[in-house]
Amino acid sequence: MEEDKKEFNYMNDLEINRDELDKEFMQQPIIYMTYQELLVGKEKEKNNCKLAIDVLEAGIDKEIRETGEKLSEVKIKNIITADPRRIEKMVEYYDLIEEYGLLGGAVKSFEQRKKSLEKLTDLYLNGYFSAVKQKNSDDTRIKNKKGENE
Repeated sequence: MEEDKKEFNYMNDLEINRDELDKEFMQQPIIYMTYQELLVGKEKEKNNCKLAIDVLEAGIDKEIRETGEKLSEVKIKNIITADPRRIEKMVEYYDLIEEYGLLGGAVKSFEQRKKSLEKLTDLYLNGYFSAVKQKNSDDTRIKNKKGENE
């Protein structure tokens, strides 16, 4: 997948430029889908790694049993668990679990970003960003962006 080669920075992608809410709204579904696809891809990668671990364990089990040595099931299980090939694969699997969890969190954050965009739009429509409050020594005056008194 080509996206795997591209470096994604979800913290930057989560930022909202309140002066360009229209563009932010247009980009939201595209960004969300990009991270959702990454999440699904990472889940597939994680599941494939788990499958490879299961196959590796079966192979190691077979190797042990073919020696003809009398071993208990517990001893065989312990040998499989301590095998360096399995340990290496398990480290990879745990790394994938972590990456999957982080991507899942990113996807949830983009759902929150959508809600934030909606609330910022409500604030914009209610004039929240159009006035600047300035304190005077006697009172508070509100000036609009052109500097005119209201």
